[in-house]
Amino acid sequence: MNKDSQFIKEGYKMIKINEDSQFMKDLDENSSSVNRGVYNLIVTIRDLKLVLAGIRPSRNFKLRDVKRYFGINGSAKKILEYLLEIRHIIKIGS
Repeated sequence: MNKDSQFIKEGYKMIKINEDSQFMKDLDENSSSVNRGVYNLIVTIRDLKLVLAGIRPSRNFKLRDVKRYFGINGSAKKILEYLLEIRHIIKIGS
């Protein structure tokens, strides 16, 4: 594939993620403790829910950083939808 990796969930649209993103690198990392990619996914979902509720999760939180880390584009609401689908796919696979 080009520079996009695609996660497909039955009955839902395709999610395109840049293969070179830090998230994909962290997800492939093998460690004995919690995977860094999965941890960042869970924390970012929490933070995006706060942003959509009108609360800034931290002083340094930038949506631009989330887009760059995960290699996806869109609004906060769209990114949250994508990340929830990715979390669901990861849960099914493990």
